[in-house]
Amino acid sequence: MSAFPRQTANTILCCLCGKSMKFNSAAMCNACIASEVDITEGIPKHASLSWCKQCLRINRPPWVFADLESKELLAICLRTLPGLNKVKLLDANFIWTEPHSKRIKVKLDIQKEALGVLLQKTFVVEYKLENLFCPDCHQENADMNALCTVQVRQHVEHKRTFFLLEQLIIKRNAQVGIGGMEPKKDGIDFKFFSKSKATKFVEFLKSVVPAQVKKTKSLVNQNRLEFTWSITLVPICVDDLLLLSKKQMQQQCGNIGQFLLCNRIAGTVHLLNPFTLQESVMNEKSYFRLPFEPAMNSRRLIEYIVLDCQILKPQPDSSLLYNNNKRKKKKSNKKRGGKTKNNIGTEGGSSTASSQNIEAAPVVKKSRYLLAEVQVARACDLGANDDQYSVLTHLGKVLFPGDSVMGYDVVHFNAGDIDEYKEKNPNIPDVVLVKKVKEKKQRKKKQKKKDKKTKVVANIAEMVDDEDDDNIANNAKETEGNNGNRLKTLAENRPAAGLIVTDLDQMEYNQFVEEMEDSEEDLLADAMEDVILEAKHD
Repeated sequence: MSAFPRQTANTILCCLCGKSMKFNSAAMCNACIASEVDITEGIPKHASLSWCKQCLRINRPPWVFADLESKELLAICLRTLPGLNKVKLLDANFIWTEPHSKRIKVKLDIQKEALGVLLQKTFVVEYKLENLFCPDCHQENADMNALCTVQVRQHVEHKRTFFLLEQLIIKRNAQVGIGGMEPKKDGIDFKFFSKSKATKFVEFLKSVVPAQVKKTKSLVNQNRLEFTWSITLVPICVDDLLLLSKKQMQQQCGNIGQFLLCNRIAGTVHLLNPFTLQESVMNEKSYFRLPFEPAMNSRRLIEYIVLDCQILKPQPDSSLLYNNNKRKKKKSNKKRGGKTKNNIGTEGGSSTASSQNIEAAPVVKKSRYLLAEVQVARACDLGANDDQYSVLTHLGKVLFPGDSVMGYDVVHFNAGDIDEYKEKNPNIPDVVLVKKVKEKKQRKKKQKKKDKKTKVVANIAEMVDDEDDDNIANNAKETEGNNGNRLKTLAENRPAAGLIVTDLDQMEYNQFVEEMEDSEEDLLADAMEDVILEAKHD
């Protein structure tokens, strides 16, 4: 038996239910305190939110987009609810309601100390959506003249650039501040009721398409000014064939050639010489200094059949030219007097340094193009004559005998600039191949290959333990997710907003969207191959 008596906590009986409990200042058990004290006092169980029925935005303020059961909507609900700053919020989530009921239910778990006891409670707050026109929709529906006008023009035969603008506007929600649109002969007039929104839209256009901007203002009455932005887009689109003079070749495209293809349009014009695989970039300033028009556009493309394909310059093996990033990051630490660690030591040390330099091979970026010599024949000539053409092309990676490819028939095309160029350069190619015709079966096979590469990257991410390799795998997954969301946005096949679209334009629009989807898949496949190669070397 112990010499000291065992001490126990002091217990008393609850004054309400008579249950034995530890002593506290309220002389009540936890259950009785929870029944007598309401920790949700001061927090309303019913609240309201203002939303615009036309643009589906919610007044935060300011007016913002928030989908049902999204984290943005939950943040707005919690922000507008008074009394939450006096309690500790443990959890918050939505309870499903009918979308057309205009009711939003949020279940909250809170915690608060009362009478020396920590209490926890769960309750539901119901929000009612009230209709209220936002200022932008109010101005759009009112009979008011626009304060600002953005005139977008492009003098070309087709509307491919406006199709691209439509997809980019939808993707980045740039249509929010637009008060109205009016179709014109060579473009669209965008109306705005705020100068700041018009300026933001102009900056958006300059960032996605090369264009020349001119700003003017006029006095309407004593207290009102109207601003007008005149935007002239570069009349060059993807797959256009360009014929430059020697002066333009030297000043605008880096002297890579006179016969060029436009392979991409972004903030600048990306040019490619299909016979040497040299690439260059041209901005809007250099273009408008010496403007020119494309020799042939995508409406003059003709279908050809590939008879034979031979690679001229195969790509070097990337495993032999791989440069270890970890070795590249190690730099020599400088000491006082300008001496480095590599210079201090015996001759053997210098030999090891030179051997390391020999092992480190330069990094060679994998190109999307491959130079090849191809024999083609026009699809309309098969069975009629035996005309064949042997040309150089940049599509050696994707062309095989029997494939269909779109190209420009230069030998049968008559134009002033091309005729003069033919007289001065007798070695001009008869055909310029632009892109391969992809069938639905080929797209399905490509999708299966992409899924296999995704699984390989996921397996590599599980096996890799180093931090650098984990970052590579995570970047690959993020790239795949971003490209997937982008493809969903581009899949909305509808005519460009504000444009007068004919049947031919609708066909070009559908073809344009398919090409953008294919280009996104090509970029994703190249990124996957690079990630797999880097992970294997690591």
